[in-house]
Amino acid sequence: MIEHPTPEFALTYAPGVVDRVLDLTHGQPYLAQALGSELVNLINKDKRKQATLQDLEIAIGRTLSTVEAYFENNWSDCNDQEKAVLCGLAMQQADDLSSAERQRALFSLSRKELVEQRDGQWHFTVELFRLWIEREKVAQLPAFLPSHTDTELAVTAPKNLTQSLRSLPPN
Repeated sequence: MIEHPTPEFALTYAPGVVDRVLDLTHGQPYLAQALGSELVNLINKDKRKQATLQDLEIAIGRTLSTVEAYFENNWSDCNDQEKAVLCGLAMQQADDLSSAERQRALFSLSRKELVEQRDGQWHFTVELFRLWIEREKVAQLPAFLPSHTDTELAVTAPKNLTQSLRSLPPN
């Protein structure tokens, strides 16, 4: 679907581009097609025949806008605890939930196929969704939230991430 959507498709991809598209989209057809379309449009506009990783980075930004409703729907289906976990994962820092709340939220997010556990760590199932949350939701959180990934700082993160999420504008 990505490399040969039609028999006459003449675009080629630099090494790593197709693998990165699959990593970003988790192979979800809608997202892969949206990202591929943005990439093809960019290459066609420049009248080139090969897509590079730099082109892909530009296409990612455009795709985050074109699939906004899809990600917004996923976000709006989450409760405050799930949103706190998603923001914490996106920022790679601790949230303000109890262990039991976090586990319930992670289990629910896993059932929704928004997160998955790999090598004992929780990750976004779809990297594009993480990038969208980072751009659209984390950016709206108050500036006083720490942006450190240091374990010691993450453990002492303020206990107000969930409250901050409640103060975001409605969907």
